Amino acid sequence: MSQNPQTPTYAKTIPKNGCAPQGFNKFYIPSWVDQIKALEVTTNDSQIVIVDNSNVNKHSFAIDFVPHEALSGNLSLVAQQSSVPVATPVLKGETIDEVNLVWSYNKSISVQTLVSDDVGITDPTLTSGLRLYDYTSLSITEDTAFTLDADDGQALPDSTLQLVKSILFGNYYYYGDGASLLGSSSSGVQAFLDGINKTIETDKVRNLLATGGADEHFFFAFPASFGLPTEIKKGLFAGGYVRLLNVGGTLLTSGSESDLNINNGNVSEPYYLYMSLFDNQNDPNQAVEIS
Repeated sequence: MSQNPQTPTYAKTIPKNGCAPQGFNKFYIPSWVDQIKALEVTTNDSQIVIVDNSNVNKHSFAIDFVPHEALSGNLSLVAQQSSVPVATPVLKGETIDEVNLVWSYNKSISVQTLVSDDVGITDPTLTSGLRLYDYTSLSITEDTAFTLDADDGQALPDSTLQLVKSILFGNYYYYGDGASLLGSSSSGVQAFLDGINKTIETDKVRNLLATGGADEHFFFAFPASFGLPTEIKKGLFAGGYVRLLNVGGTLLTSGSESDLNINNGNVSEPYYLYMSLFDNQNDPNQAVEIS
């Protein structure tokens, strides 16, 4: 026997535990249900059905629900150097002296915290309504993360949120074409690299379109701290590039090598330098894949 769906009055709440409709944290049921020992609960979009302890009689009624929306938000970071915004990754050797953070949520929150992973930085105490903070008088020279944690106070699995933004430091990744450097002096590598393309990167993985005509080889170079490539290939074909070593001040493909140090204008560090085996590598369509 079924009871017609009705608009319920408050009696008790059932937490979201597989019984509540998707997206609801709890729902209210009418007072007469207190007299029923529910064995199963099924739901649809507008009502629930409870089977009583006789496992025969079914009672239906409308849902009066309190919707729960998962906490979400956005966090943005601007790093500054002498009041000038600096893109990340920041060139190694530079110093970030100010960080501006702005964030938003999809609803009100009860508590929030903001911390950095740099023990030298003093973190703020945030009120629940604050949506921006500026770190000033900083001296950041290495990778630093800023973590914003928030809680909407409803004690549900999706009531908390963590947002992270980081300042990353990288170094120049050089690429371009030129005459073969095999057998030349390692002292000329700095000037050669300064004359070709460069971007600031944090790892060795790149897809590069080779350039260079007759008697011109394609080169790329990156910090040795990125590690040796796992593979260098073009299409299905691996290889085609050799690493030029600094052997007693001369660039060779074998021998007892010394560091090939390159200066980015701030600091020097060892680099790996690669050159194509053959000249005339220009290809505007298929990239050289470095991994």
